[in-house]
Amino acid sequence: MIPPIPTEPMAARTPLLALARRVASTAPAHASGSYPPNPPRLGGAALAKIDARAYTLGKTLFTDRLTLPAESPPGCDPAANLEILRVIQDRLPERVASEIDLPSLAPRLDTEQVNALIYYVGIRFRIAPDSVPR
Repeated sequence: MIPPIPTEPMAARTPLLALARRVASTAPAHASGSYPPNPPRLGGAALAKIDARAYTLGKTLFTDRLTLPAESPPGCDPAANLEILRVIQDRLPERVASEIDLPSLAPRLDTEQVNALIYYVGIRFRIAPDSVPR
């Protein structure tokens, strides 16, 4: 059966359309496999356990916002760093691993920076620090 064509003026339907638009805009619109717009935050107890200095240093190294020296710094073991950074690179999610090349940083990082990078990646991507050789 074909619905009848409404004969009432558009002005009478405007409040109904406004109400429908408001209801539709407040409903969450998550497709299958999508992420919520605001990811869950860490609670106060979890934040208290985080070493802010190591986390921030690791994040700046990971996002390539720290200018690294062209030569190896003192206290750097490029072979050991390369092994560690390859393990971390292999454990990163595919979409992240395709955008970053951690092993290329191996000859330019000192021990403190490598440890900070392990710390950051462990928290950010839930990679167990025990699974990374040191």
